[in-house]
Amino acid sequence: QVSAGTDNTTAVSPAKLKEMFVSGANVSTNGYYKLPNGLIFQWGTAYYHASKGVAGEVLNFPINFPNGLLGIGAVDGGSNTNTIGFQLVSSAQFKCWGREIVSNNFSDTIFRWIAIGY
Repeated sequence: QVSAGTDNTTAVSPAKLKEMFVSGANVSTNGYYKLPNGLIFQWGTAYYHASKGVAGEVLNFPINFPNGLLGIGAVDGGSNTNTIGFQLVSSAQFKCWGREIVSNNFSDTIFRWIAIGY
């Protein structure tokens, strides 16, 4: 009834509230938050190793996106100015690359990312 929104007279149990707002979250460095409507926000801090080269670094999402990824973005978290590229591998993983802006060479890159899906 809570998820459907069809009853405006029944009280919501603490267990149902926990399921919707607490159990659907992991607020940590690499975490996620699931909204009751199915939208999922995930975030983390990650590292691309230049030695991976063109093959890229495969990283795991904290949880799977059961229906799809809408987008992912990042900011460089290190002292250099690097660009970060992404490719979706599966509902559980993405691949990334880091390049130094001036030389365009692969470069060790620490970054913070956020992804939105459902």
